[in-house]
Amino acid sequence: MPNTKMTRQRWKDHFYYGKWIYIVLAIVAIFVTDLLYSTTEYRPPDERKVTVQFVSASATTGEDIENTTQQILSTLAPVDETLEAVEFYVINFSGDESDYYGAQKFFVELAAGENDVYVANSAILNSIIAQGAALPLDPYIESGLITVPEGAELFQHREPVFDEEGNDLGTGEMRVYGFSTDPMVQMPYQVNMSNEGYAFIITSMSPNPETAALAMQELYALWSQPLPEEPAASASPEAAADSTPAPSLSPGAEDDAP
Repeated sequence: MPNTKMTRQRWKDHFYYGKWIYIVLAIVAIFVTDLLYSTTEYRPPDERKVTVQFVSASATTGEDIENTTQQILSTLAPVDETLEAVEFYVINFSGDESDYYGAQKFFVELAAGENDVYVANSAILNSIIAQGAALPLDPYIESGLITVPEGAELFQHREPVFDEEGNDLGTGEMRVYGFSTDPMVQMPYQVNMSNEGYAFIITSMSPNPETAALAMQELYALWSQPLPEEPAASASPEAAADSTPAPSLSPGAEDDAP
């Protein structure tokens, strides 16, 4: 009769020769747990959040980003009771289509309407406007919903005109689509993008454009505050300016002007 009694030595031999099986099983268990958590975690629907996408070759989110989004959320919650989240993301794309991966990610997200706001250089923003994918802000400014931040320039473009079938019929009146980010002196340290040479627009696909406009107004108020002395002294040169020179913010409609 075979000896099947488990002894200390047999347990040691079992774990010695079979340890990799247990390691693999542990890794699989961790992966499955993480996957289940990711797929079942509650995520607010698009109409209950504001998503801001920063687009630059060197953009990264800093450690204080969550603090900024929470401050904006707490300020806007009494105004829009349905708002559940404010989220900031980055895409590493300079606007050069030779950057295949960056261009693909940018245009896929734009076509899918995944973001309410884009912060980018004038070339990228002009391409969004030319497709009819940006919302003129003139009504919000005229109604007093938002004001032009001190030190910011208007980002203007002639409004594209399309027929019912989506055919391009040229351009119409000059409209305001956003503001330059010049006053936001904290932007280089928050998202590693220069505050000079960039602006923001709100997409026409945004399910809550008014709340998105208010969120940007609050972001200007927060990031226009002077930097604390210590971070300013210790900031790296890479964070002080974008690695890719940004185009000037001259009106994008100059080529369309009659």
